[in-house]
Amino acid sequence: MALILADSIFYGSGFDQNLSEAITRKKGATVFGYQVKHPESYAVIDFDASTKKVSYIEEKPEEARTNYVATGLYVYDEKVVEYAKTLKPSARGELEITDLNQIYLDHKQLFTTTLPEGFAWFSPRTVDDLFHAGEFVRVVQQSTGTKIASIEEIAYRKGWIGRAQLLSLASKIQKTEYGKYLEGIALSTDELK
Repeated sequence: MALILADSIFYGSGFDQNLSEAITRKKGATVFGYQVKHPESYAVIDFDASTKKVSYIEEKPEEARTNYVATGLYVYDEKVVEYAKTLKPSARGELEITDLNQIYLDHKQLFTTTLPEGFAWFSPRTVDDLFHAGEFVRVVQQSTGTKIASIEEIAYRKGWIGRAQLLSLASKIQKTEYGKYLEGIALSTDELK
C-alpha cells in the first residue's frame, strides 16, 4: 500500500525506478528520502547507504542528525493495517505517520529509497513555497509542452488505456486546455498495444 501526503509534488527522471524498488520489497516499509538544506522542518532520517535500512527517524527535531528527510511518500507491506490499529493520537490529537514508521523501525523493517540528485520535490508549507512549486510546474510545462502528472497521459503511454479511451476522456472536457492537450496526445501518437 502506498500513502502520499497531499501537498507533495515529485518530478524527475528515475522516479519509476524508485517506485519499483519500493514496491518489489516484500517486507517492511519504505520512506522516500531526499536531501534538503533545512531538515528541521521535516521528519529527519538516517540510514545505512549499503542496506538502505533506516536507523533513525524523528519528526521536526531541534537539531537534525542528517540532511535527509522523509518526503511524505511511503510504501507499506501487509502489516500496515495491523500496526496502524495500534496507533494512539499524538499531543496534537492526530495519528502520526512518523509513529507508524517508528513501529517499522522498531521491527528493523524500515527502508529508504533516496531520490536522485536533480530530482524535484516540493512540500509547500508557506505561501512562498506554494508560489515556488507553482512556478516550477508552470516553467516545466511551458518549456516542454507537456503536463506534469497527467494521469490520463501516463495511463495511455503505459498502455493501460487505448486511444479510444483517451479520446473519450478528452471529449468530456474538450473545451478546456487540458481536454485539447489529451486529444492532441491521442491523435499524435501511434496506438499502444
